[in-house]
Amino acid sequence: MSKKWGFEVLKNHIRINGKLLQTNKKFSALKLKQKEWIASLLRSKTISLMLEHQRQTTGVI
Repeated sequence: MSKKWGFEVLKNHIRINGKLLQTNKKFSALKLKQKEWIASLLRSKTISLMLEHQRQTTGVI
């Protein structure tokens, strides 16, 4: 942890509501609810891009 311009500069953490949050976790280290949220977000973004560009992916949706 170093100080730059009076603020703490942390490499792998950010401060949210006074608490430190680790930002460099691997997907396998996340909780199930976090993994499900990420998967649903990626799925919806993929579908919207497919509809926007009128293309299909080569995988199963």
